[in-house]
Amino acid sequence: MVLALIRKIIIFLIIITFLCSIIPLVRGEVSVNVTIEVYSDGLAKVTYVVKIFDYPRDIILPLYAPPMYIEAYAEEAPLTIEHNETHVFFTAPAEEVILTYYTGGLTEKSGEEWFFNVNTPWPLAIVLPENSLVFDIEPKDFELILVGDKPAFKFNQGNIKIRYIITPEITPPKPKPEEYPLPSQYAIVALVFLIAIIILFIIVRSRGKKKERVELDERDRRIIQALSKYGEMTAYELMEKTRIPKTPLYRRLKRLEKLGYVESMVKAGRTVYRLKTD
Repeated sequence: MVLALIRKIIIFLIIITFLCSIIPLVRGEVSVNVTIEVYSDGLAKVTYVVKIFDYPRDIILPLYAPPMYIEAYAEEAPLTIEHNETHVFFTAPAEEVILTYYTGGLTEKSGEEWFFNVNTPWPLAIVLPENSLVFDIEPKDFELILVGDKPAFKFNQGNIKIRYIITPEITPPKPKPEEYPLPSQYAIVALVFLIAIIILFIIVRSRGKKKERVELDERDRRIIQALSKYGEMTAYELMEKTRIPKTPLYRRLKRLEKLGYVESMVKAGRTVYRLKTD
């Protein structure tokens, strides 16, 4: 009889231990809703929203996978917690506790395919990476919802498996600026018009120069011949070579400069004149 009683007690303790490993051990009632956001590198952010109906209470919650980092808040104030690789322990001081942790233990990659696998005792919303293409999902009885502005799969309790790939982001090509080619007939007309203007300019210029050259008299030619023969000369030297008086000489030099035959410059404090070469 004693052995049978001991055996029943041991079986009862084993059952209690098993139940504690899969459901929260709570001295008081709670409800838990979970959101898992999966990133493109396979890392997952797990968020528990725990509602406590009778607090303060000591609570134990199982973790889906070993956490890399974990934190908790009660009414936006940091909450002291303890945890190992499978469970988290805390005393709930308020009606709602938000628990967040990161883990890489919910996904695996083979080639280009990703595999997500989790067993949940609570309602669960899963947000996959952007540009994910799902090939297989179990169970089929899920609901599509929005978490913030992101689409998510919402499941009830059970084992959830998702197989997906992440398609490369396609950047649409930038539209090329619309080109407006000049019609060929317009180009020809513009070219003919430009050539006509150039020819007219050359004719007018040549006529003007011809008229000005005709007006050169004997004294002008004597000045030009002297500068051509002797090179740079002062006004005094030109007076000696051309026998032109000072006042008419200066007047002629100024006129020849204006017509482009002669140019003047200052050298060693003296003004000298020479024929313009260009």
